[in-house]
Amino acid sequence: MGNFIDLTGQKFGRLFVIGKGNYRTSPNGEKYLMWNCKCDCGNFKEIRGKSLRNGETKSCGCYSIELTKIRNFKDKTGQVFGRLTVVERCKEYYISPKGAKTIKYLCRCSCGNMVIVHSSSLSSGDTISCGCYEYETTSKRRLINLIGKRFGKLVVLKRDKDYIRPNGQHGTKWECQCDCGNIISTLGNSLLRGFTVSCGCISESMVASELKQYCIEKYDAIPEYKIVRNPITGYYLPYDIFVPNNIFVEIQGLQHYYWDSSFGIRTIDDFEYSLYKDKIKKLYAEKNGIFIEIDLRKIKTVQEAIAILEKIMEKNEIIKL
Repeated sequence: MGNFIDLTGQKFGRLFVIGKGNYRTSPNGEKYLMWNCKCDCGNFKEIRGKSLRNGETKSCGCYSIELTKIRNFKDKTGQVFGRLTVVERCKEYYISPKGAKTIKYLCRCSCGNMVIVHSSSLSSGDTISCGCYEYETTSKRRLINLIGKRFGKLVVLKRDKDYIRPNGQHGTKWECQCDCGNIISTLGNSLLRGFTVSCGCISESMVASELKQYCIEKYDAIPEYKIVRNPITGYYLPYDIFVPNNIFVEIQGLQHYYWDSSFGIRTIDDFEYSLYKDKIKKLYAEKNGIFIEIDLRKIKTVQEAIAILEKIMEKNEIIKL
């Protein structure tokens, strides 16, 4: 096999060698050592030492993909997609949690608004306006009058000013009075789908805090349990509740299922990144134990959350009561 050369800690192109991998055998019977490498894009891959040293392999494959995209790149400046005319290509890329780059364009809508759109959204036809087309289409449908109707602890008083999202889309808002006396303004869609049932006096924090206390007292649970790190930042991604014997519990509010800037999540890219972090935690929990998701779109009280928790534990016979 020749003289052994330790490549650990060395950098070859985009690849950083972490340590030795497995031995493999070529078709002619030659044995060679593979090396575990981390690419600058975040991917991990086993690479043959010879390929690293002679410069044949410089990345996990992401570099070749980027080169192909550059060769096949066709500038969309000046082209028209629906109501959008492409003004110029943006200097900054959209970078996904996995490190993939997507070109963005500044576009002018026929209504006069300016909007930034992903190149793929223009090509696929997913985005054809700043949002005005979707609003006009929705406005033509019959508006459901919610005045006087009750949703949980809320009674609708009157229609409020429309909420305008960053992409230009409109959402119908309604002014409501809660049984506790507070007045709030909320989206009609949130009322109809059961996402909003109070001014906040029945809140996610209430269910979360009471469920944490219940699990601490009954199962010696650990709240905000830290074991998984974000591979991008290195920071911990804590679980809401960890019950000994490897049961991981996450209490998921509306912001974990759909994007709305009123939740405090600024952009759709931020929302996608949040989903990416949720996925990391779920995959780890499912691999190392049991993952229990408390979906607050369906579960409104701590009693309901406890019932689901106990049912799953009993079914899996993890905890002996």
